[in-house]
Amino acid sequence: MSMNTKASEAGSLLGKRSVQARKQRWGEAEFRRRLREYGKLGGRPPKHAKKEASQ
Repeated sequence: MSMNTKASEAGSLLGKRSVQARKQRWGEAEFRRRLREYGKLGGRPPKHAKKEASQ
């Protein structure tokens, strides 16, 4: 295995564990709501959304 493959597998596993932890902490419904709001797993909202919220 190359170093890149190992890093990719580790990142994938860490991401899966993070998703499980958030589902458990927030509950299934809140997890789905946040995914829809941000459009991706655990990411930050787009910069334009932050500007709109502050105005």
